This record gives sequence, C-alpha cells and structure tokens, in this order.
Amino acid sequence: MKRMLLIWLALAALLSCRKEAVEPSFHTVPYSVWVTDQTQTRATLDGQEYVFQQDDRVYVSATGADADKLYGFLHLIAGEGQNRAHFEGELYCAEDFSLSAATPVALTLVSADDRLHQLDEGRLTGSVYPENAYSASFAQAVEQYGDFTGTGSFGDTEFHLSQQSAFLVLSLRMSPGEAPAGSQVSLSLANGGVPLWENQLTLTDAGLARLCIPFAGGSVTLADATLTVDCGAGHSYVLADLCQGRSKTLERNHYYTLNRFAIAYTGFRIVATEDNTQVTFNYCGDNIQYSTDLGFTWTAYDAVVPITLEHEGDMLCFKGERANYDNSNGQKPLFVADKLCYIAGNIMSLLPDGNVLPDYAFRRAFSYSTGVQNPSAYRWIDIDPGDPLLLPVTTLSEGCYYEMFRACTTLTNAPDLPATDMAYRCYYGLYRQCSSLLSIRCNINAFTGGDYVKENYDRASLKTNLDKWMVGISTSGTIFAHPDMTTYWTNARLANTGWYASDYQFASIPVGWSVSEY
Repeated sequence: MKRMLLIWLALAALLSCRKEAVEPSFHTVPYSVWVTDQTQTRATLDGQEYVFQQDDRVYVSATGADADKLYGFLHLIAGEGQNRAHFEGELYCAEDFSLSAATPVALTLVSADDRLHQLDEGRLTGSVYPENAYSASFAQAVEQYGDFTGTGSFGDTEFHLSQQSAFLVLSLRMSPGEAPAGSQVSLSLANGGVPLWENQLTLTDAGLARLCIPFAGGSVTLADATLTVDCGAGHSYVLADLCQGRSKTLERNHYYTLNRFAIAYTGFRIVATEDNTQVTFNYCGDNIQYSTDLGFTWTAYDAVVPITLEHEGDMLCFKGERANYDNSNGQKPLFVADKLCYIAGNIMSLLPDGNVLPDYAFRRAFSYSTGVQNPSAYRWIDIDPGDPLLLPVTTLSEGCYYEMFRACTTLTNAPDLPATDMAYRCYYGLYRQCSSLLSIRCNINAFTGGDYVKENYDRASLKTNLDKWMVGISTSGTIFAHPDMTTYWTNARLANTGWYASDYQFASIPVGWSVSEY
C-alpha cells in the first residue's frame, strides 16, 4: 500500500511539473515601428499603394518554434490615409525567452474588416481563405482578404509588407431585362471541369455583376476556365474559355481582370468607356433598330439623333437591313461619339443577309476622308480583346473593308481577319495611319506552292488587295499571319534588303513589327 501511495505521489509531482512547463510567465515590452507596403505589391486598387486606416493593427511575433514566446498587436498612431504608418504597443515576451535587437520577427497587417486572419486569445493563429468568398469591389477585397506580411529583426524601425493574396476581378454584363436590379444571379467558376468557386449575389445595378474573388497566392492557374451564369427564369449561359486560349496563374502580389458578357444578342455594339457618352449612328431607316438592354427590347432608329450612354460599360446595340454602308466620300462613318468607345459584336447584323458581304459594304466604315484635318475627329474607336469586333465572313467582296479604319489613331487592337481568299481592293488602306495599333491577325494566303521563295507568292494579288494597308502605321507591333505567309512577311518587311523594298506600300510591314503564326 505504501508503495502504491509513493507511485501516485510521484505521478502527481510529474504532472505538476508538466503543467508548469506549458504555462510560462510573461512580461511586456514596448515596441514601435513604421510600416509601408512593398513597392512590388500590385494587388491594390488601380495600381496605387495600400492606404492604412484608423483601425488597422499589426500583429508581431517571433518566428518558427519561438512564435509563442513573443507576440502581440500594435495599434496605428499616425499615418491614417497614407501608405506609410506608425504603429505602437506592448508585446508579450516569455520570461525564458532571450530577446535582442537581432531576434527575427514577422509582421502581419490585420484590417478593420478582416475576414481572413484567425484570432485566439490575443494571438494570430493563421490565415484561412474562406471557400466561395467574394467582395463587392476590389478595394473592399483587399481590405477583407489582403494578406500583407513582412519579416525582419526586432530592432528594425521600418518594415515593408508585401501582399500574399491574389485576386480575380470579374465584371459580367447581362441583359438588364433578364437580370434586373435586385434580382439574384448564380455564378460558378470551373477550371478544367473541376469546380473552383460558386456563389449567388444580388444585383445592385441591372445587368451588371462586379465582384472580386480572393485566392491564396500562387494556388490557382486558370487554363480551361468556364463560367456558368444563371439569371433565373430560364436565362442561363455558359462562358467557356474565359482566358481565351491562354493560361493565367493567380500569384501573390497580382490581380487579374476579366470583363465578360452573358448576352443573347451578339450583333454589332458600341460600348462606352466613360460615363455620359453621346453616340450618334449616322444611318437610319432600312429597318435599323437599336437596343440599350443588350437586345432584350428594340426601338426603331428613324432619325439620326444622339443617344446618351449614362455609365461606363453601357452598350448600344444595332441591327438593320440596309443594303450597303459604303462611305465612299469619307464623310459619313457608321457613328460618331464624344468620348472613346469600344466597337464589338458581329458587324454582319447591320446587313439583310448575315452571310453575304455586298461590294464596298463597309468602305471607310469608321473613318473620315483625308479632307478632315482635325486629328481628334478619329479618337473615339478601340476594340476590347475580351469582346471584339467580329468580321466573320470568309468570302470577301470587292472593296468590302476599304480604308475601314483609316486614321483611327486610338485603335490599339485590330479585329481578327479570318478570310483566306481576298477580293479586289478588299483590304486597301485598312489600317493606314493607325498610329497606336499593336497587333494584326490576318489569315490571307497568297502562297502558290513549292518552296517558300519570293517567286512563289502572288505579288499581283497582294499589290491589288493590300495596297497601303499599313502605311503610316505604328512603328512596332506583331502581325499574326497564315503559316504560309510568315516567310513572306518576314522577308518582305520595309527595309532595303526586303523582297519588295521599293513596293513597301503593299508588300511590307514596318521594320519594328514581328511576325508570328496566326
């Protein structure tokens, strides 16, 4: 019995020692630092640096196995509304912990509306990215899910925090008639067929969903990404290949923007890039109709009058049955606007037969004649690669795209030219004087077969149909050509050693332009 009692007493003493070992005593130490966001941090609104707010706190701890030996929060005392702020407070330091100015420490910013970091009895226990979370705006997402961290030594007076989160900024346009304000829209994002994110949101603005999805840095690569949109009442859409054949890796310090459209109408559209944009379509009658709700309702355009697009992203859709839009004298382009607009959708919606191009159908469609001297007269047109202008007909007609974009100095992205066979003067002066153009995708093929040498290209056809098409264009860019034409464009560029150096107006591309396969 006595022996058993001794054993119990020994166990009790051992347990008592263990209890004391896991409950070390602490004292507090004052600490003061200046904090900035690191210069390479990009995940902030419009490229601006992070701006500290009144209720921001900084959590400081030792690192590794010593993380529980030194910890605590510092509070903002100066720098509200700035990108450099002063934080002060007291840290808990274990009595058995040897603290010096060289002690490695980690800092984490915890914002007022933080939904990312987990707290436990005054300690920061880690960060957890909630499944299917989103924020209403990018700025809000950075505040709620931004993981700004930094490391250094205890004696440092200034720390630089870098953003560890990645963000996907999604802007989705729908028909206001199908998705009115106050309605609920279900969205689901899949990557390679694997579900990645889903949620349901209530629309503030009719036909517009804007949200920001946070991701842990470097955790997701979007390749074969698909977005499914369900507006209810039988209106659902599947937007495949969101990244348009390219993969996008969501890495820390980065944000990615996707602007996409879930609409039933795919015809010609004019998209405002600024609020209160006035647009005038220069043709009326011929059953030309317009829609401001993405084709949900249509109104006859019986008179040439301006229409105001109140908000950035608003779209003006057109369809008609006019036999031709031949702006032969260069005085009547398709439309004029007082601010920059994107042109988008299938241009064939403006014709009675969406598969047939009449001769000179869109000659100078977006251009004035050379008699207009005011350069600002051309500065209202560009193309968004995410919602491009479509020129889908592959059988071209005489002069159909003659000087279509001449002197459109704000045009940076050209529409895809999928036609393989040309017609007389079909591309004459097409991009002449487009001084901001960055790339051209052209699928024409004038190769007659055999070896890829100068003699085996149809020079006469090129001279007739491409005359002056790149004269006065930007000095650098990329032409994506039919595989049989890459050799031609490489060797016929504008240079003294080019195949057709003396005939540069039709045969060559500028020296600064590169060539790649279509």
